[in-house]
Amino acid sequence: MPTIRVPQMVSRFYTLDWQFATRVGHLSLLRSAALVISAMPIVIELSRGAFGVSWPIPLSLRLTWISSVVYLGCWLVLYLRCPKFIKQYRDYGEFVQKQHSHRWILWEFYNNRQLITSLPRLISEALQKGVAVRAEKIDEPTVYACCPVYPKDAFITAHGIYPPVNVNRDLIVPVVLDRERIVLALQETDPNLAQKEKELFWILLTQLTKERPKSRILFWILAHIAGLGFITSVLWNAGRAVCRM
Repeated sequence: MPTIRVPQMVSRFYTLDWQFATRVGHLSLLRSAALVISAMPIVIELSRGAFGVSWPIPLSLRLTWISSVVYLGCWLVLYLRCPKFIKQYRDYGEFVQKQHSHRWILWEFYNNRQLITSLPRLISEALQKGVAVRAEKIDEPTVYACCPVYPKDAFITAHGIYPPVNVNRDLIVPVVLDRERIVLALQETDPNLAQKEKELFWILLTQLTKERPKSRILFWILAHIAGLGFITSVLWNAGRAVCRM
């Protein structure tokens, strides 16, 4: 029998997950301003070459420029390393607005399998919440008869997710947990379909927000450097203004 796994406690650093990073990175006004300010050296060089004009660059402007470049680097990390699922859906409400079929979330689960580093915990949670079932306990005859054939090498490794199989209008995802056959399946005729789809969405989203930790750390380091630079520039200008009074 699979080992019972206790769900992880919510980390006190949950605000450093990808879900919160997207809120910082998707501030379109800030990103546009950073892009314009980052182009400042190019504008200065063009003016110097075309008109022979040399503009002095104050310290506060230099700080603002450095912060803008760092923020763009921060956004680039988000664009390249944040899981696509997180960027597409901030919460279940946005997922519902897309009006996907009930099969979509299972495809998302399978397509993100390479990013998931805690597969046993996820499958255990899915079993506990009723969105996964052990193959030998499937009561629906049609689903059991169409239960996907597992690859020959499926039981070499203790855990794994294998290609989904369509059964009429439903989708079945074969999973191995502790070398036991598990099935992820959402049936259109299930009266609890909406609740199960919601549970599977949050299981996947919660895990993906914690993946690629090194990239997340880099994002937040750059974000804090950029923020500190902007604040320092503002305080510098404010201090100079006060001194002139």
